[in-house]
Amino acid sequence: MLVEVKQDLKKMKRDRSGERFKNEHKRVRHHGAQGGWVRFIFFGLAIVSAAIGVVLVFIPGPAIVFFVLSGALLASQSWTMACLLDRAEAAMHRTWIRTKAKILFNRKPEPPKPENDARAH
Repeated sequence: MLVEVKQDLKKMKRDRSGERFKNEHKRVRHHGAQGGWVRFIFFGLAIVSAAIGVVLVFIPGPAIVFFVLSGALLASQSWTMACLLDRAEAAMHRTWIRTKAKILFNRKPEPPKPENDARAH
C-alpha cells in the first residue's frame, strides 16, 4: 500500500500543472478503489494529512508533501474536488511564474563601486 502511494505521488509529480489531480482521480478509478467505506477512509486520511501539513507549516518540516497528499486523497474520490484543485494549482503556478519574473527582471541595478585608482591620490 505504501509503495503504491509513493508511486502515485511520483506519477502526480510528473503530470502537467492543471491536470495533476484529474489524472489522479482517473488512475484511482481505473484501479477500482471506490465504495462507501473506501471513500470514508480516504476523506479521513485527507483530513489527517491536511492537519499534519498545517502543523508542519509552523515548525520545520515538509508541509507541502502533506498538502499534496491530502489533495490527492480528496481528488481521488471526488471529480469536483479534482477539478477545483487543478484550477487552484494552475492559478498558483501562473502567480508563481509572474512573481518570479518580477523578482528577476525588476531588480534595481546595483550602484557602481568606486574604483581604487592609484593616480587619483
